[in-house]
Amino acid sequence: MALCDNEKAPGKTMPRLLKGSVLKNMEGLATMAIFYTVLHFAAILAVTWSCSALTSASRRSADLVHKALLPPSSKTPKDSELRRQLQLFSQQLLHRHPRITACGLFVIDLSNISSMLAAVVSYLVVIVQLSVTQNSFAESGNQTAST
Repeated sequence: MALCDNEKAPGKTMPRLLKGSVLKNMEGLATMAIFYTVLHFAAILAVTWSCSALTSASRRSADLVHKALLPPSSKTPKDSELRRQLQLFSQQLLHRHPRITACGLFVIDLSNISSMLAAVVSYLVVIVQLSVTQNSFAESGNQTAST
């Protein structure tokens, strides 16, 4: 029983026993890489989701304060003081837009997820194109060598 798959060129082939253990090791590494990729994507999604939720909650707060200011209040001192405080808070909400940034470089929100996915898809397309090109060059090299 021969340990090599191809007996014509034993120096360039891998023994069957070694080949099986390498494949099992590669499957484990691929599984671990997929797990870590999903884990990191979930962490990025959690951060961007919370930053986007903060921005939308701020907008809703401004709407609620404006709605509270709409009905006329009675002329008691507590109501007039509350109304004045709500007006000040409303002005602050109008002029401040809370945004979470990454050191001032870019705003962290859900649009970043679509940008990241677009970048990943672009890189995958380039990798597939390069592998197809390499395979076609290898096949054309094999055809010219055999003729």
